[in-house]
Amino acid sequence: MFYFNEKPAYTRTTVLMAVQKQLELYSESTLKDIYKSFFQDEFGPGHLLENPEKTRIYFEQELKSMKSRRRCYAEPCGRGRNFYRVPMDLIIDGSVSAEVYFSNFHSGASEFILPDMDKWKKKWSIIFRILQGHRDLIKNFERDSLEIHEVLKNGHYVIHHSRRYRELYNPHYRIFSVHC
Repeated sequence: MFYFNEKPAYTRTTVLMAVQKQLELYSESTLKDIYKSFFQDEFGPGHLLENPEKTRIYFEQELKSMKSRRRCYAEPCGRGRNFYRVPMDLIIDGSVSAEVYFSNFHSGASEFILPDMDKWKKKWSIIFRILQGHRDLIKNFERDSLEIHEVLKNGHYVIHHSRRYRELYNPHYRIFSVHC
């Protein structure tokens, strides 16, 4: 069987559809939260697996400290081409065991190869240009764009959810490959 591996370029339609979905689910999302979603779809959780033992310990600590908000569905990261956010509520609510959840998270993440940083910067610049025309719909656009620019300029790429997003939505999830 033949599989075509080339993913379509970021288009105005695909970017705006992804942002619209994000804002429908999380209306207080800022540009940082949108960046994070697109970043996660490209990079997945690969950066979290540099130390698998530490990743497992953090996972278990997070489980112990969280309360379920009854989130039971996976949601796409960015355009949803590579990765989905799968809520840890599934474990707390008894839908899946912690072992099965973590095993699937780890296996999907460990198979993913991190993209080239220069390619990611180019992709983000395309996304950013599309979003500039809709800056009035995205909270903290100007401030967050400066922070993202600085992070990328310094050779980094990880951005955390905005404080407002964390306060309102209390996110507890892991990133799973669509190929799991």
